Amino acid sequence: MKIKTIILIVSYLMIFQANAQKEAWKWYFERHNGLDFSGDTVKFLPGCQFGLSESSSSICDSSGNLLFYSNGITLYNKFNTIVKNGDDLGFPINTNETSSRQGTLLLKHPNNDSLIYLFCTDYQGKNGGLVYSVVNIHGNNDSGEVINKKVKLVSPVNEPIHAVNHQNGRDIWIICHGNNDNVFYLYLLTYRGLLDCSFVKFKGLYHTSAQVNLKFSSNGKLITQHISPWGHTETFSFDAESGVIGDSLYYNLSIAVPGFEYSANSHYLYLSQFDSGLAQIDLLTQKKIRIKNFDQGKVPQQIQLGPDGKIYGAIYQSRDLFVIDRPEMAGDSCKVLIKKNFLQNTSLTAMPNFNQSYFYTPSIDFKYEQNCISNEIQFWGKDTFKSTVHAWQIKKSGKPVEGSYTSKNISHTFSDTGKYEVSYIASNGNRQDTVIKTITIHSKINKQFLGKDTAYPIGTSFSKLLKAPANMHCVLWQDSSSLSSFIADTAGVYFCKIVNQSFCEVTDTIVISECNYSLDTPDLYRSGDTLFAVQADADSFVWYKNNQILTVTKLNFIRITDTGHYRVEAGRQGYCNKSSTVNWVKKLGLQTISLSDLGIRLYPNPGDGEVFISSDRAFQLEVFDITGKMIYKSENTESVLLNQGVYFFCFKVAGYSVSDKVIIY
Repeated sequence: MKIKTIILIVSYLMIFQANAQKEAWKWYFERHNGLDFSGDTVKFLPGCQFGLSESSSSICDSSGNLLFYSNGITLYNKFNTIVKNGDDLGFPINTNETSSRQGTLLLKHPNNDSLIYLFCTDYQGKNGGLVYSVVNIHGNNDSGEVINKKVKLVSPVNEPIHAVNHQNGRDIWIICHGNNDNVFYLYLLTYRGLLDCSFVKFKGLYHTSAQVNLKFSSNGKLITQHISPWGHTETFSFDAESGVIGDSLYYNLSIAVPGFEYSANSHYLYLSQFDSGLAQIDLLTQKKIRIKNFDQGKVPQQIQLGPDGKIYGAIYQSRDLFVIDRPEMAGDSCKVLIKKNFLQNTSLTAMPNFNQSYFYTPSIDFKYEQNCISNEIQFWGKDTFKSTVHAWQIKKSGKPVEGSYTSKNISHTFSDTGKYEVSYIASNGNRQDTVIKTITIHSKINKQFLGKDTAYPIGTSFSKLLKAPANMHCVLWQDSSSLSSFIADTAGVYFCKIVNQSFCEVTDTIVISECNYSLDTPDLYRSGDTLFAVQADADSFVWYKNNQILTVTKLNFIRITDTGHYRVEAGRQGYCNKSSTVNWVKKLGLQTISLSDLGIRLYPNPGDGEVFISSDRAFQLEVFDITGKMIYKSENTESVLLNQGVYFFCFKVAGYSVSDKVIIY
């Protein structure tokens, strides 16, 4: 079966390096208990502020310092106080009952170290469903602040949620299961934030109980779910690139399993069973053996892989800590330990919930990020043995090698669509390791897929068909519709956000305006190094080079300094603009400069009022409206507040003049 192949590929690449992922160094869970993995051996961690809860999650920074922890209702910070707006984040029942099992999860934003996401589920499949909140780490004087609270994603769902990294090593998959159905819901947290569109997968057994267990393997290749109370357990293959849930193994254990966990090499699945026994399943052979018997009712409940490669759990109604010391070993060689009276208080069920990729520690791996406009991918190699020599090979099946590189971090632009095999090899003289990933390249996205801004004379009918690119994962128009096309028949600002099959997100905006009259087409001519536009009725001019705005001005001329394709658009308040184009050839080696080249960023664009400016150097700014009228002028400002409309931000930086269009809707 495919699952066997997956495990064989990865099991021998793993090394068990203690504390490889410091984000999981500090654990807080029910009844004021905690574990600290920052030293050579695990220690008890005091300070946990919540008591009874079968749901919890903790998260540290990359140095292992505690940031936040939660029981799914309240969010606490490193000072063990409630963060600002950090209460009522989940679904409290009452003071005498617990929260949802495995229903709390803290995740880092993949590209913003200041933001943390908290996901929570309602208990017993109630209508609250799956919600998330966004936390600013540095808010409220670095004690944390919830800035976006309890956003609903889907309902109803079962209690557990779990997460693992995308194959690219940067984005994060979040999974939950529908209630009273056989539907998995997958979401992707990317460098842009949480994608608006989910993945719906009809797979496996039909659920009738919300109190189930659900978990990824740390390598992202497997998903296991256990359905209470009948003892049915399923393990599925998982494609961490596409989000496809594939083949499954089915185990009818005839007994409920309150907790399970994979070994770090994803070779073994451990099950804590209500008949007071611990079982091990070899996922290569499907052989199940009983590892240990416990006193009646004293079985560990939820169990969790730790950053040291061991598996931990709390013995039911006990202060004892349960440990599988060598979970990558078969049978009794896995060595089960009981650390007597290790915890401060007796425990019931819970272990904290994490991004399972925190516990994936291969000797060699690589991350990547794709630009779907150009199909260029940035690759970052990493290893655990201080490699000094690096090599990459990029090859499409049946084709010659397309790219070979000898740096640790590279970029490559793919020449075609399809599946490519990307190999990264690292060595240090004594050792050489290789990791291979299959990456699917889809068609490039035209970032201006909606076409150009347009205008029509007042009093006339107008209709324009706006189309999203084909074969997208999801499409979202300004009216929240998700059709492949949209008919624009009135003046306004229209935008469409698309996510392709590589999960790149691109937004395009088109402005359709109504005008009283039409200007005559301007005449455009050249005199030396100057282009002149002649249009007597115009009061503003928008100059373009290679379809990029050069400047917006009341002047009817510009000085040209480079080879290119030039165009001018003449404008006047209440008139439809007209443009004229000239091709001008001169052998100069200067490059076209963009805002990003000068370290300037405008955001959000499009936006709803205030435009923020980020720059690491001094600049002069002039803002023009669509008619060419200057409405704002300043130096080194951090933001501009605007009404609805189309504007041109013109910057002068270090001798360069660069412009960009901004949409306010």
